[in-house]
Amino acid sequence: MLSIMLVLSLTAARPPIDPAAERIGAKAHADAAVLQKLPRFDYQARHRWGYVEGLRAVDQVGLPELTKALDGKIAEKPKSGEGMTWYESGFGWDETRFLQDTRPGESILGINSRFGTRTDGWSRDEAADHSGKQFTRRAGVGRYWREAGESRGILVESSYLRLTPQKWWWGESHRGTGQSLTHRLFAGSWWVTLPAEPFAGEQCDVVELTNWGGRFQRLWVGKASGRVRGVLTFYSGPDDYGALVRFDDYREVTPGVWVPFTEAHIMSHSSDTKGKSQLLRAESRVTVAQTGTDLAARYAALLPELGDTVQDQRFAAAVNKKYDPTRPDADIQAKADAAHAVQLEDAKFVKELIAPIGLLVGKPALPLPADGWVGGKRPDLAGKPYLLHFWATWCGPCKDDLPQLAELAAKGVVVVGLHPSGTPAEDVAKVVADRKLGYPTLVAAENGRETVAGYPAAMFPYCIVVDAKGSVAAHGTLHEIRLMIGQGALTLTKP
Repeated sequence: MLSIMLVLSLTAARPPIDPAAERIGAKAHADAAVLQKLPRFDYQARHRWGYVEGLRAVDQVGLPELTKALDGKIAEKPKSGEGMTWYESGFGWDETRFLQDTRPGESILGINSRFGTRTDGWSRDEAADHSGKQFTRRAGVGRYWREAGESRGILVESSYLRLTPQKWWWGESHRGTGQSLTHRLFAGSWWVTLPAEPFAGEQCDVVELTNWGGRFQRLWVGKASGRVRGVLTFYSGPDDYGALVRFDDYREVTPGVWVPFTEAHIMSHSSDTKGKSQLLRAESRVTVAQTGTDLAARYAALLPELGDTVQDQRFAAAVNKKYDPTRPDADIQAKADAAHAVQLEDAKFVKELIAPIGLLVGKPALPLPADGWVGGKRPDLAGKPYLLHFWATWCGPCKDDLPQLAELAAKGVVVVGLHPSGTPAEDVAKVVADRKLGYPTLVAAENGRETVAGYPAAMFPYCIVVDAKGSVAAHGTLHEIRLMIGQGALTLTKP
């Protein structure tokens, strides 16, 4: 079937070229791409986000809902987890330096900076009062850029700078990452004209980038201004909307280069109401957009001072050291090589610990006993996928998993805690209650055996996923399990 579809896609006649749409779409992308050609640029803005009132439980997200959210009310002082009051971020470069930072503004955020050159990259994190500085160092600032892209994160909060795929000297915005608002333009795509309509208070030409695989991007371009006033992105299907962005208040920052000073960015998230969606609006207000800025002084001020602790990640293993710019890199690399040798031994040990669990994949999950539960009774697991979490009250890293698991349980994921024997049930129950986990934990009855509820658990914390058919489907740390879910290799929802 796949080969037939491929042949059809290659042999199907491409629709006639739409010269007007091609001209409008190409110019819009070219205008945004001009920014990457600037040898120097300094961009500073204030941002906030929040969920739109009246759009917190939407049955289906379509263009009307996204458009309505552009001007809907959001809370000035949102509750924790439901928005962020005004904070600040900056993004700039010159011929050799890149600098990006996030600052608290009116929010409770700390200060985070990513800065560097082609061969030297830094991350600096500190509290709002500049205390508690933490540094990491990498082999070039591009490493931080690529890491954000691979995680679908962004280092640039300006939607206009992400309107088109960009190729900067430190890295490029790749298809399907948060660094770009569209897929990479490639052979076989074309622009089509849609009916003109008003958007952002201006009559606009409307064009859409598409190919046989689906739609990528719709643009509203002002007839009078010639500027992009709106962009709609698509995930895959014809009605699978990604985000809607409105651009206002364009200003010329250098001859021929225009930048919007106001942005509103609409996205949809799953709602607290099961089966529904809620709409979120992120807003940006530019305070500085200028060319010609030399970043040397700002860059130097961000570097660690003599004696500051730096985690150096440039070599085989990360090592902590006191910053001394005169210390030879060969000394640091030797320390990293020694640490890497230890890591290899540790990895071998961990592999041996989890090997027995690996043998269970594909086999029926073990039945759980009726007694020994705290925080709730034994759950009914028949026909449901579920997550087993092996943890202990005396395990420090286990505590980092608990908030994430409580969040998953609140969203309907079936989570089951499994605690080894040797700890009084009342002590475990207290942690479950204090942490408001919202799912039960079995305190194992085994004594002196390296099993928990019959499972060969020898490492904490650790997870096993059981599918809806009752078979062990996967195992790993919670981080690894969430990565598998995010990549579509695993599901914890009932089919």
